[in-house]
Amino acid sequence: MRTFRCFDDGWLPVSRLLALFFALMMWAFLPAQPRLGVIGGVNLSDLRQEGKDNSGVEYNMRSSVKAGLVVDWAIGNSGFAIQAEPLYVQKGAQVKTPVKSEVDVPEIDFKMNYIELPILAKYSFDLGALRPYLIAGPEFGWMLTAKNAVLDVKDDYENFDFLATGGLGLDIEATDMVFVFLEGRYNYGLYDINAVPDSSIELYNRGVQVMGGVKLALW
Repeated sequence: MRTFRCFDDGWLPVSRLLALFFALMMWAFLPAQPRLGVIGGVNLSDLRQEGKDNSGVEYNMRSSVKAGLVVDWAIGNSGFAIQAEPLYVQKGAQVKTPVKSEVDVPEIDFKMNYIELPILAKYSFDLGALRPYLIAGPEFGWMLTAKNAVLDVKDDYENFDFLATGGLGLDIEATDMVFVFLEGRYNYGLYDINAVPDSSIELYNRGVQVMGGVKLALW
C-alpha cells in the first residue's frame, strides 16, 4: 500500500488518510453558517529533493497561479470553521542542470497543473469588522499535466499528491453578507511524486501562496 511521509518521519497509510478526510467532511456539514466565494492569487512553487543524487540538478522557485472556489462553514459562534476549496493550481520549478547541450538553456521551466482540494480548519479572532485567522489542514491534489519545456513528462510523476498546509489571513466584513479576505500560506509536500522506476531520489511539492478573494454569506 502506498504511504505518506509524516512530520515525525513515520508513515501514514492511505486508509487512515481517507478516514480523516471523510471525518472532516462530516464535521463540515454540522449545523453551521456557510459562506461561498472565489479565491485566487500567486503560487511560488518548487520541488524538495531527498535521497542520493549526483546529477547536480537544482530546483528553484517559479511563479504561477492558484485559483478556484471557497466554501467556509462557521461552527456556531466558537470562532472555528471548516474551509474547503476546489482549486486549479500551477506548480513546478525552474530546473537548473549542469548538463551542456547544443542549445544552452540555463534553466528549464518545469510546469505541473493540478486540481487540488484543501480541507482546512480555521480559527478566527473576532475584532469586529476585522477578523484575523489561522488555517491548517490537509491538501489533496490530482495532476492534470506535467511538461518539461516542450516535452510531456506526466508519466514520470505520480497522479496523486498530498500536502500539509498552514497559514494566516484577515477577513474584512464589508457588509453583513459580504466578506473580503487576504491570506498567506505555506504548503509542504508529504507524498513522493517521483514515479521514475528504480530512482534513488524522492521529490515533494512545496510552495508559498499569497491569495485573496470575496465570500458571500448564504444565510
